[in-house]
Amino acid sequence: MIKKVYQKFLKNFNFTIKFSALLSLILIVIYLFMALILTYMPTIFSDFLGLVLLLLILYFLVNFLSPFFYSFFANNMALETKDSSQVNIMSFIGTRRIGKRRGIKNIQQLFKWLLYSYLIYLVLEFIIVALIVGIGQSIENSPIQLFLKEFNSVNTMLGNELYYEQISQILFKYQDLINFISGISNFIAVSVAFYFFLYKFARSFINYYAMQGDGSFPIAPFFLNKSIKRALSIKEFNYNKKFHLIMWPYYLACFVIFSATYLLMFFFLNTSAILNSLTAMIVTVFLLLPFIPVILDFNMLMAEKFRYFYLKVSSEDLTKFVGEEVAHHKFASKEEEEKFTKEFEEFNKKVHDMLKEGKVDLDKESEFNDLKNDQSQKNNQDKGLNKTDENKNDETKDNK
Repeated sequence: MIKKVYQKFLKNFNFTIKFSALLSLILIVIYLFMALILTYMPTIFSDFLGLVLLLLILYFLVNFLSPFFYSFFANNMALETKDSSQVNIMSFIGTRRIGKRRGIKNIQQLFKWLLYSYLIYLVLEFIIVALIVGIGQSIENSPIQLFLKEFNSVNTMLGNELYYEQISQILFKYQDLINFISGISNFIAVSVAFYFFLYKFARSFINYYAMQGDGSFPIAPFFLNKSIKRALSIKEFNYNKKFHLIMWPYYLACFVIFSATYLLMFFFLNTSAILNSLTAMIVTVFLLLPFIPVILDFNMLMAEKFRYFYLKVSSEDLTKFVGEEVAHHKFASKEEEEKFTKEFEEFNKKVHDMLKEGKVDLDKESEFNDLKNDQSQKNNQDKGLNKTDENKNDETKDNK
């Protein structure tokens, strides 16, 4: 499957690179605007109101950009159909109108993961600063211990007119130490929060396939999110293992690019921690954005199984939910109850028929098989399987 994913990626690269280039251009404009603000108003996000303002800015950015990700998904899928000749940069921009529809725009839950990432950052930075200060304080004559001693000695002067002057002198004296602690704690906290968001973002593209079908099963957020989560965790589907196997090079690339960019700015440029973080994130996204089709093509190969499992669990969830609601509902008449029961039975029959018709064979090797089969074939070739056996394997795959 790895081979098939990258064959699709390379085949359509000349189209998809244009899509990523447009998104990169938008991100660069946003970055330049934010960098300008941070250069001339470096403390704008330093207090509580600043943090709220930053969260609002991020909300509007996610709200603006998320329809483009649907365009990426839709146009990448169209490249595999007879309409591929109509796929171009204008179709990419035009499809954004569909991605702006409420149900589609929220399918990736990007703002939810952004909010979680933000909370992770705040909690982690507090914990890391507390740990650094606690460890430094326990080391005899360490810079942190000396700073705290001087700071505490000045606190005894509280109420004295020289108090604020003394505090200012101490902060200026230990400014390099404070900046170092702040920079390192910010680096670790932002790294974890950023990786978490990118991971959830990459996972969210499979959600679009839950909206494929004839509308016979629920796509309301309550059912959608619960059923998607259950479908992806099904052991027979084994989505998580395959996803990590595809994505591990990008996990490594993300770590290296982000860390290198942030630390180079931190040690060699006199810039704020938030500007370092913003630059590192933009550079990382800029370099990895052209590889979004790898995720999309992987999900495309997994789509048949996903639709099957999603339909199965969503129908189970709906049946359970309706059963609980009906148990507490009083029908106006016996005829109304019988009518409802009949309609719901017809719905269940339709779902079961769809499952029966669309059932995939989980045991046979196919385009949707486990990634371990690809690895097994490579190992067998390394052990010296003869050419006849390889041809037989190829013929078996073609037949399937």
